[in-house]
Amino acid sequence: MDLNDAGYRGLLRSYADEVLPAGKQFSDAQFDLAMEKAQHRFLFLSFIVEQVALGQIDLADLNTLRTGVALFKDYLGGLRQELGHRRLIQEAEDILLALAAEERAHTWQSDEGLCKGLHGDELLTDEQEWRGMRLERLSRYLDRDIAGGQDSYFLYTVFRLKSALGINRGGSGEARLRLWLKDLAAIIAADEKLGARLPQMHARAASLLLEEETSEYRAYAHAVLSGSEPLLHKVRDTDELLEHAINKGVEHAENRSDYASAIRNYNTAISVLLMRFDQTGQQSADDINSLATAYSNRAVAKGDAFGEAEAIPDYDAAIKIRENLRDEIINAGQQWPPEYRNNLAGAYMNRAVAKMQAIGPAEAIPDYDAAIKIRENLRDEIKEAGQQWPPEYRNDLAAAYSNRAVAKGDAFGEAEAI
Repeated sequence: MDLNDAGYRGLLRSYADEVLPAGKQFSDAQFDLAMEKAQHRFLFLSFIVEQVALGQIDLADLNTLRTGVALFKDYLGGLRQELGHRRLIQEAEDILLALAAEERAHTWQSDEGLCKGLHGDELLTDEQEWRGMRLERLSRYLDRDIAGGQDSYFLYTVFRLKSALGINRGGSGEARLRLWLKDLAAIIAADEKLGARLPQMHARAASLLLEEETSEYRAYAHAVLSGSEPLLHKVRDTDELLEHAINKGVEHAENRSDYASAIRNYNTAISVLLMRFDQTGQQSADDINSLATAYSNRAVAKGDAFGEAEAIPDYDAAIKIRENLRDEIINAGQQWPPEYRNNLAGAYMNRAVAKMQAIGPAEAIPDYDAAIKIRENLRDEIKEAGQQWPPEYRNDLAAAYSNRAVAKGDAFGEAEAI
């Protein structure tokens, strides 16, 4: 749209007239000047209007304002003088830093931090637009929550920052706070004083998310942006974040039917493992097994969320990973562990179920055949070694036969299932 379009200008003038109280209304000349300072953009004009309404900009001083994004640089510079009280200044800076850190983490995930999975899917993206932080979450973030609510200095400072903050209610009606001003997060990062504190805010955010075992997909971004090698090592090279992500994915899928959140958590697990492989150049058997588990779990969540056809590529990936692991173990002259064998059979079983629903029962039978063969060979080797065939493995083999019977019955008639 042409920024000088008459309808657009009229809409912005109506907005200014509605927000500004009597005695602070723009004259035509003042509106033109404000539009010039705002470079004819609503985001900048709304900031000027809010500042005038709050008495922080006098109409007589409009000509002294800088233009565009420089408005926010001046705002940041004048904030300390405007608030005056040392504790209020500290509180305002902490709030702005926390929101800037979250915005930067979201941007990193969806841009710089993209990690490609085994079939090209983007893993560390947020997969949802970031709408801001709930007030109680922000207070927890800054350790300002108290019994029954939030610290009074914190709440008052949030109010004083009104012109710099936006409230987004989205579809849920739940109010979320975020930086309203365009490019303010980048300006904060470039500010000599605030920019120096931003890595510590990222480190606090990552540590808090790990402590609470929530939002794992955001914890990795904060760890990277913190620049802290010990913290990055903790989230990438130890199993704390990995286990949180997988466990939270299972919980959200099975107990809450929140498949979008489950998929994001499995994405985090896959991302951590792939980045760990890239960093170290080594892949332990446990890590490879965990990667296959993450793909299998994500396949289940995708099947529940989008249909079984969407799950099959993830089952393919899990089977390929487990078969490659099998080959490496055997080629190294080592014993292929029984639990790994049963996991591979389970991946074939799950893919068979997905193929039955998405393609047809005949397509599922070869996968059931593969699962039965693996489990029968496992049974024979356990018995030959003079060991007890575990009840759960016996039950799994029986389940494979039962499922194949259903597929044969549907594909060829019940006589074939018997």
